[in-house]
Amino acid sequence: MPRPMYLIDLTRALALVLVLTALWMILTPYPGITHDGQGYALQALERLAPGVFGDDIFLRFQSQDDFTIFPLLQAAAIQALDLDWGTALLTLLFQVAWFVAAWLVLRQILAPRLVLLGVGLLVVVPGYYGAMRIFQFAEPFLTARLPAEALSLLAIALYLQGRRLAGGLAVLIALLVHPLMAFPAVLLIGLIEILQRWGARVAWGAIALTFVGAIAVSALPLIWQPAADPSWIELLRGRSPHLFLDRWAPLDWSSVVQVVGTLAAAIACAQTPTMRRVTIGALAVGVAGLCLAAVASFWPQLELLLKGQAWRWLWLCRFFAIALLPAVAAALWTGAGMRRAAALFLLGSWLVVLPISARSGVTQAVPGMLAVIALGLAVAREGQVSDRLRALSLRGAWVVFAFVLAGATLTTSLVASMQFADTGDPAWLRVLGNIINMTGPAIAIVTGAWFLATHGPRLAAVAVLAVAVAVIVAVLPWRAPTWTATPWSGASRAELADWRQQIPLQSEVLWWNGLREVWFLLQRRSYLTDSQAGGIVFSPALVGEIQRRAANLEPYIPARQWIMGTGPAGHGGTLTAESLALICRDPQLGFVVAEEDLGLGASSHVWRAHNLRVFLYDCGPVRTSHGWAARN
Repeated sequence: MPRPMYLIDLTRALALVLVLTALWMILTPYPGITHDGQGYALQALERLAPGVFGDDIFLRFQSQDDFTIFPLLQAAAIQALDLDWGTALLTLLFQVAWFVAAWLVLRQILAPRLVLLGVGLLVVVPGYYGAMRIFQFAEPFLTARLPAEALSLLAIALYLQGRRLAGGLAVLIALLVHPLMAFPAVLLIGLIEILQRWGARVAWGAIALTFVGAIAVSALPLIWQPAADPSWIELLRGRSPHLFLDRWAPLDWSSVVQVVGTLAAAIACAQTPTMRRVTIGALAVGVAGLCLAAVASFWPQLELLLKGQAWRWLWLCRFFAIALLPAVAAALWTGAGMRRAAALFLLGSWLVVLPISARSGVTQAVPGMLAVIALGLAVAREGQVSDRLRALSLRGAWVVFAFVLAGATLTTSLVASMQFADTGDPAWLRVLGNIINMTGPAIAIVTGAWFLATHGPRLAAVAVLAVAVAVIVAVLPWRAPTWTATPWSGASRAELADWRQQIPLQSEVLWWNGLREVWFLLQRRSYLTDSQAGGIVFSPALVGEIQRRAANLEPYIPARQWIMGTGPAGHGGTLTAESLALICRDPQLGFVVAEEDLGLGASSHVWRAHNLRVFLYDCGPVRTSHGWAARN
């Protein structure tokens, strides 16, 4: 008796979902509380213990906490499960919510058979937007950006379903969670509505009005207050070059051109009105954001515009460029010779694997150049092109595509034979992860699994499912511990209980590369670390305090390492009794944690993160013995 069709479809869908789960587990190990997640965790802890961290320089002047309700949610999770488990649980939940929301969006745009393939590409293709690969969508760690993105995608999906009230509520919550990430979703929904009601001309007019209005609003404060402090702008350019478009590298611009070219090609071959409106809206939002970011880069006195970081609007552009790639390539392939050539060039743009040694701007620009060629071929008018030129275009495209595949294969084989730093994973998992991280092989794996699961015989779908389950079972023992580890709570925190007893609640501790240790284990304010300077884009007033503290630490760590934003890489100094006495002159500095034993009888602990013994020095007695207390 034949099996019911719905069971066969369920098997095929489950096979592909498990493949994507396996790839996600390999490519997205949970890094714990890191990157900007450190600052958000501190904000949550301040909500739980008001007054303890509020005077930390990260929060004292201005931080993300002034613009988001997210710390309330994280604080509740921490209160229920402690810091590590609460943060890990929220990260996992929001990761799942992000991909579910992406699936809901794509259901409204793509043919049913392409939806999971689009989600699969979102799993394996890096979501980096902006410059220097600092930010990406669907980040594997917890910040307000992750839930804001998920809510923004949910709002877009609800709007496309015709559920406007629910979509408006979702985007409103997203704005309260992270306004910078949610605002482009507001613009996109508005543009789709305008396109549907009044057409493209009115939509582009609305974008132009938004552009002019943003500049005007940013310029208004210059009438009654002085322009931004030049020292603040100089420090920003040194510490946060990604904020300035003139500091972006060729690889960054190549990625932007690749995304813009893909979206423009999607507009040219859109098969439904919804897909056309969404791609036009996404492209318009991205271009407008880049133009505003360019104005802020060359006229940074427009402080509000610089803080608005409109280049972040590119995240939605990259989302749709990646997710719609299969539909765009398929639509182009069904066309004549020029469009088939365009499909090959476009696929080559995303499949290209740059050599490991690629450093020149020309080499890094290859993905963008291929996307531009693809766009040119996609919009070319077949009737105005000779048969010979069409044939040459298609042959040339096949040659380029073959070179891309050959280069990707060669680079993949080289990476597979290389030794990489030990990350704690077994060798086979490190090699597999490094290969898939090159994107080209990952796209090939996702596409192959999708084809077998959806177009192959039922036995092929069962085989894909079995392989996916085997990979998940093999990887799980190496991924699960990262989600359940407690490096910043539980026993780890208990080990430093004696130090917490020695350090008064309102003291500030200098631990030059131990920010999380100070905030989460000692539960005290940090005197200065490079990460604490991340908020200077929102607070010019923070610059002066960072410069003052960096100058005070000059006898221990060169000030330029803080000021230029590189952080004290390699430490750059050795603590001595003399330098300890000099840096303790600042009454704000309460304690110093260092690797050097100065013979002062300081208590010590093994710093497990680096397997080093560190010592705790109290600045109070040092100031008293040198007379600093009387002078301050």
